Amino acid sequence: GSIGKLLVSVQTLGAGSVSWVVTVNDGTNPLDGVDVWITTDSAGSVMVARGSTNSLGKVTFMLDAGSYYAWKQLSGYNFTNPESFTVS
Repeated sequence: GSIGKLLVSVQTLGAGSVSWVVTVNDGTNPLDGVDVWITTDSAGSVMVARGSTNSLGKVTFMLDAGSYYAWKQLSGYNFTNPESFTVS
């Protein structure tokens, strides 16, 4: 299952105190299985969390307050990367 895959890849939904939901859609419909990772820098070199969207197009991260960048990847789609956001 996906849990084993996450552990093997040392992927984490984060260790922060704020629950932050990232929602991904194609403009109309939610996208399932989008690889989403969160970095603290616009170059994408300091990753703090990673996960993939569910059937509702949502993935929930646990982040501390601060500024972050979300990166998204799914075969066949072009996303605007990175997308900056602030957790408060």
